[in-house]
Amino acid sequence: MADEAEKTADKQPARLLLVVLKKKKQDRVVQFVSLWALFNAFIAAVSLATVYASPALLSWLFGAPYEATGMDMLGSALELQLGYISCSALQAAPAALALLLAGGHRRKKTRRALAYAALAVSVAGHCMFASEVGGIILLSDDPGHLLLRINVAVNIFVFAAGDLLCFLALLRREGRRSRVRCKK
Repeated sequence: MADEAEKTADKQPARLLLVVLKKKKQDRVVQFVSLWALFNAFIAAVSLATVYASPALLSWLFGAPYEATGMDMLGSALELQLGYISCSALQAAPAALALLLAGGHRRKKTRRALAYAALAVSVAGHCMFASEVGGIILLSDDPGHLLLRINVAVNIFVFAAGDLLCFLALLRREGRRSRVRCKK
């Protein structure tokens, strides 16, 4: 009798794990979009913390363009940085909620809506990043910082491509659900 109880107890976790894996399989698009938003929020926080950790690094990165363009450009860049870090917090919240919600049909719609919200805020943050950093570093007259310019250009391209892929994946998954199949 004790052996049967142990065998049944051994089989139960495997069944539960199988059910969880089957449910996770349906929401891979939402999971991917949410992880993309969380990754971008983490990158935004780490990059701004790295830049502001050392005043020497900040003046090395933005010294010549700020001096050449004046204080007006500095003010708008600081506003864009504040918006960018705010977007990173705002995109992490719905992404984390979309990953943590599990369950029925209504929650699937809620997870999908949260994934769309996280992606929209992520796109807004990437636009702020492109206008802030791209406008200051890529368009400056300073011939130096070639590696930094290449890095910024690659980052802008990767962010845009990732956002577009996530949006298309969400739309494609939505389109599959709305199809009506007729039986012959």
